[in-house]
Amino acid sequence: MKTLSVPGMHCQMCVKNITRALDTAGIKHNPVSLETKTVEVDVDESGAKKACGVLDDIGFEATVK
Repeated sequence: MKTLSVPGMHCQMCVKNITRALDTAGIKHNPVSLETKTVEVDVDESGAKKACGVLDDIGFEATVK
């Protein structure tokens, strides 16, 4: 499990967009947290980088915490 930081997340629509993007990419994850601006993804290090790329593609800069 890796935690991704997504500081550009500001509202429930952001949460929905992030959730949809991860689901579409087939990346297993816990619920996206608007409060902490993070999402835990069930992947290894290379999978975490892929997840960051998926989020970057939809306009959210994401980094592995």
